[in-house]
Amino acid sequence: MLGEPQQTDPEEVKRNLLSWVKDDNLKIKVKNVLDEVWEVFYKIPASSTGKYHPKECNITPYGLVNHTFRTLWLAKLLCEYENLTEYETSKIIAAAVIHDIGKCWLHPPLAKDGVYIDHGDKGAEIAAKYFLPDDVVNMVRVHMSMYEGKKINTVSERVLAQADFLASRKEIKIQTWMVSVK
Repeated sequence: MLGEPQQTDPEEVKRNLLSWVKDDNLKIKVKNVLDEVWEVFYKIPASSTGKYHPKECNITPYGLVNHTFRTLWLAKLLCEYENLTEYETSKIIAAAVIHDIGKCWLHPPLAKDGVYIDHGDKGAEIAAKYFLPDDVVNMVRVHMSMYEGKKINTVSERVLAQADFLASRKEIKIQTWMVSVK
């Protein structure tokens, strides 16, 4: 949905995110993941420092949600460019919805008890807990590969990593469905 930022309630925002996932089985699993983290997910910015994302992704609430919408839009475009099947696209979109859920355990600190927690690894752990397909779990795990040195092995992993990277760029202007605050 393209348009101006909108004010809305958190449950409507969650329904909108889930509407991007076309496969019903994947949608149920992604919903279960979002239900676990939602009370934190919609309240935090995409970046705890504010330096790695555009302004609309660093607001609270809805900053991480806005980044997720940007990632979804770009992932969909890249899937079309790659001419991927409907199911492969649905898996990438499912991974895009939850790719940053690991940040819910990290915000604001980047370490717990002095131990660094990788948000991709934590997100993959939660995705696996809800029985998402292994390739979706791995897309979440490696989506930050260009910064973390994790190996990308599939087109799907590359599509999500590129969509996430582009969505975080301040110089890329994306007018998509996003949420504003009152």
